[in-house]
Amino acid sequence: MFAPKNNVMDILFVEPFGSGQIRLGITTLAAVLKQNGFSVEIVDLLPGKDVPYKRSEEYFQKCLKQYPKVIAFTATTPTFHKTVEAVKKVRPYCNKIITGGPHSTIFRERILEKVPEVDVVVMGEAEETITQIMEALISEKSLQDIKGIAYRNGDKICVNPPAPLTTDLDKIPFPARELLDIDAYDAPFNVMSSRGCPYNCVYCSKPVTNTNWRSRSPKNVVDEIEQAFEKYPHVAKRINRTVGISDDNFTINKERAIGICDELISRHMDINMTCATGIHVNTISSELLQKMKDAGCSELWYGMETGNPKLLQAIGKATSIEQIKKAVELSKKIGIQGVGGHFIIGLPNETLKEARETIAFMKNLKLDIAGINHMVPFPSTAMWGYVKEHGTLLATYEDVVDYRNFLSYGKENPIFETPEFPAEERRIAYNEAAEVIDSMIRNSIMSTSNIKKFMAKVRSPKDIIWGIKRVAQIYTKTDLRRVATIAKPKHTDEVKTDEKHQPTDSN
Repeated sequence: MFAPKNNVMDILFVEPFGSGQIRLGITTLAAVLKQNGFSVEIVDLLPGKDVPYKRSEEYFQKCLKQYPKVIAFTATTPTFHKTVEAVKKVRPYCNKIITGGPHSTIFRERILEKVPEVDVVVMGEAEETITQIMEALISEKSLQDIKGIAYRNGDKICVNPPAPLTTDLDKIPFPARELLDIDAYDAPFNVMSSRGCPYNCVYCSKPVTNTNWRSRSPKNVVDEIEQAFEKYPHVAKRINRTVGISDDNFTINKERAIGICDELISRHMDINMTCATGIHVNTISSELLQKMKDAGCSELWYGMETGNPKLLQAIGKATSIEQIKKAVELSKKIGIQGVGGHFIIGLPNETLKEARETIAFMKNLKLDIAGINHMVPFPSTAMWGYVKEHGTLLATYEDVVDYRNFLSYGKENPIFETPEFPAEERRIAYNEAAEVIDSMIRNSIMSTSNIKKFMAKVRSPKDIIWGIKRVAQIYTKTDLRRVATIAKPKHTDEVKTDEKHQPTDSN
């Protein structure tokens, strides 16, 4: 059974496996479509029970019963199996189903071959084409002249030429956060001020944004932040006016990054800025770091990956051990409160000895926080080819449709092994790294300044009870960066130790 022609809703966007952070991709596309007169809704499903209503299966079913004309899914590679499960359920409720995002861009027409319920696959950035796509689907017109899509034409699968990258990012409307239950998200307001990254690290996949770096103007970026805080003042207060920069690389153009900081300062925005996705160490300067601190930067992570010079070269990081050290020293000298580093276990030709060099390096840097993950060889990356040729995949998968086991974290989750670095030794390295990181987290949470902050904001006995539970948690648990955070009182602003610090995979 297919949906009736008199559908109530034009487009329903679905994120089948959401998180505590707002998805900028679907909310931005929703804003483009709203701007062009379409009726749009978003369901950002949250796994588990007792979830907020607008993120629940119940709300999803309610939206389906409005018979959307088009249902559009987005997903990353590790969560695409959820999309596959969902499209089978929604087929009776709509006329057309489309998928987009990184995974769809990688596999293109192969998704249509493997998932017969899908009608159209959108490849790459879609702000320039999404209106054309929806108009054609709703009016049942030909898709042959629309760039950046693969689609069914009867029994034939067609692949059109790629769509051009969006060059003027300022013309894109701000994400349609108003379509969400804004109180159902616990992460900072996230903002993407640029797209793309010119570096070519062997493990990185940038199928949508590409290596062509493009940016928004400082005014446009700060306009979005200001609008979000003015529109949702209660959320701004709850998250301590924290803004997370979601760029692949925020500081590639130092002058522009300084311009954003100057704009924040001149407007007296009074924000906490976090850059957790991993800034490249050779893109910073003392002037830039000082501006970032003055603008409110309280947390700054660098993509370090390894402490071994040979491995740094092998992964195409275009940096050096000395540059990493200098970046950390400079950040601490300027006074950035939380300086972190991302590291990886399982780089090409790495051994346990070299992994231990990285752990010692991580410890000696005297970082405030660090994160370490097993290498994930995503399809389309150089690492995928390396593992196929030199290693053995341990994570099972179904080609195109199911990569749920490609998770980078946890001691039990090495995705592959090599003769020189078997799985058991990878687990040993992960555990040793986790011990070092646990010590960093305990020192941070139990610092004198942090305890004073907490005590100054205590408002009730419940806050004291929360604090006692928190202390018990950090001294009885291990691998603290992976431990689910006990809900903290809204008055506190100490560093969280949950998945917030997991790198945001481009894929």
